[in-house]
Amino acid sequence: MGPVEFLGVKLLGGAIGFIIPLVLAAPISKLNPSAPLMLTVVVAMMGWTAPTLWIKKLVRQRRLDMKVALPDILDLIILSMDAGIGFDGALGRAIEKTKGSLTDEMTLVLNEINHGKSRSESFRDMATRARLEDLSLLLAAINQSEQLGTSIGQALKIQAKEIRRRRTQELREMAAKLPVKMLIPLVLCIFPSLLLVILGPAGILLLSSGVLGGN
Repeated sequence: MGPVEFLGVKLLGGAIGFIIPLVLAAPISKLNPSAPLMLTVVVAMMGWTAPTLWIKKLVRQRRLDMKVALPDILDLIILSMDAGIGFDGALGRAIEKTKGSLTDEMTLVLNEINHGKSRSESFRDMATRARLEDLSLLLAAINQSEQLGTSIGQALKIQAKEIRRRRTQELREMAAKLPVKMLIPLVLCIFPSLLLVILGPAGILLLSSGVLGGN
């Protein structure tokens, strides 16, 4: 789906959201004369924005899949290069052994390189499409190694170690936030239930004895 098709989907969603309240206008207007107009505006806006929310969800999921797959693909590339295979060959070997969003992006990069596009430009375009920090830092390290003439394999090993370090730090931060996030369900759901179970029988006993009833 390209931009034109996506815009068509948004227009279609807005049109459907505009038509549905008009069909239901007669019974709704009996309850509230201004309700049909308000409902038309709200539903039309929902139909217009729903495709955008859907595509944003897909983007987040795609970035997460690429972020999760990056360390494993890096390991495959590093192992292949340690076995004496060149970088492009190692990249092709990793593509053969893996699947997913990152594999699709790297397949496109390898095809562009095989058709004469420079390696740095192909990777830069991939970083622009992915907009993933770990991937951008990795590609910057690859480009720097090419410009300075240093070992790409060594640069990949350093980046792989740094990516895992950042991943561990992110997991620790997420674990540290869990107690705070658990306060809301505890206060709203669990504590009232516990109070009802603990104090409920005592309250029933007091009501039956007439202490709370004033008799």
